[in-house]
Amino acid sequence: MGGEMRTYHTWGRVPDSTPAGVRLPAWADELDRVSTAEQPFLAVGLQRSYGDSALNNGGTLVDMTALDRVHSFDHETGILRADAGVVLGDLYGLIVPHGWFIPVVPGTQFVTLGGAVANDIHGKNHHRHGTFGCHVRAIGLVRSEGRGVITQDESGELFRATIGGLGLTGIIAWVEVQCVRIASAKVSVTNTPIDRVGSAVDVLSEHDAGYEFTVAWIDTVHHRGRGVVHSGNWSTTSDSLTEPTPKPGLPIPFDAPNGLVGRWSVSMFNMLWYARHRWSARHAEASFRPFFHPLDMLQNWNRLYGRRGMVQYQCVIPTAAGRQPIEDILTMVRKERMASFLTVLKTFGGLHSGGLLSFPMPGLTLALDFPNTGAALYALLDRCDELVRETGGRIYVAKDCRVSGPTFRAMYPAWEQFREHIDPKMSSSWWRRVAET
Repeated sequence: MGGEMRTYHTWGRVPDSTPAGVRLPAWADELDRVSTAEQPFLAVGLQRSYGDSALNNGGTLVDMTALDRVHSFDHETGILRADAGVVLGDLYGLIVPHGWFIPVVPGTQFVTLGGAVANDIHGKNHHRHGTFGCHVRAIGLVRSEGRGVITQDESGELFRATIGGLGLTGIIAWVEVQCVRIASAKVSVTNTPIDRVGSAVDVLSEHDAGYEFTVAWIDTVHHRGRGVVHSGNWSTTSDSLTEPTPKPGLPIPFDAPNGLVGRWSVSMFNMLWYARHRWSARHAEASFRPFFHPLDMLQNWNRLYGRRGMVQYQCVIPTAAGRQPIEDILTMVRKERMASFLTVLKTFGGLHSGGLLSFPMPGLTLALDFPNTGAALYALLDRCDELVRETGGRIYVAKDCRVSGPTFRAMYPAWEQFREHIDPKMSSSWWRRVAET
């Protein structure tokens, strides 16, 4: 187990962090020795969190990416057990040909199983399948006092703290998850152009009843928030479980100049994207990777934001608050002339994993990507925090790099309950920011 030193970045590249030490275990039994680290330790995967939840400035990082072995996969039941460092995208080649799929996947396939649990990831099908944690059967957890297997039935609150617990309850060594049946490797997609945010909410509500996957793209520069709702079901016209050979994404070999992603460039992109879907066919068959992971077509697409990086803001507004808070946030963004390159609106349903710090609740979730312009952007997001907090909503901590401690604690009242299950030798830059300030 090495002690290589390097700088670690969030996916948003805000902020950077240099840990005091890095462990690179290649075998599961090496995890038992991690607790000997003098500094607080934290296990990490592919560093796809936008904020500082996967950083541990001044502490020890345990890089889990070499622990990437599949333990077992039952072709009949769809039960999969694999190391925490296994990447979701790498599992497709194993399970899809047998008619199975990961029950919940995020916008990128480059997420580890351990990261999927630690962030209790959600996807385009929350209204049907909830979060990833809803499908986890068992977790191999290594704590400073020893290792064990935790399940929802037998481990109770420790299991609930680990699901969505940002890796702070122990090192997730392996995960057992129930996959879902599919009859095709293709998705039947319906693209519905909408002329305003309110129409997007209406279409999402209507399509949630008939489609397993729904998501809306919103043009934040346009004065009414026009966009496109993308809805999909696993294809019933194709019974092929063979996907085309995956192609590597187009590489972004260098950092773009600061300011490349700005109001003008975002406006032009949005106009072209809207026109494409307004005049093209409304129904199409798509391979599952481009449908679920469109941004993976560009490697290191975060470099388009330049050296200053980007800030993603994702919130959820509970159903009782209605759609107006979403429209108010988008109005504030337009008034401040901020440009969100990718703005996504989705519906959350009523299924809950039980995770103490899990993000989703029934309602609407809005995600916006901003170039990091500093104080003006942070001031805008502080106002958005206040609005979200007043509705009883919350922000997604896996995307956060700047929310204040008092705001986090108000949005997540179970944080004190969660704190009781943190491994005493574990910590992160994010936890120290939101719990100790």
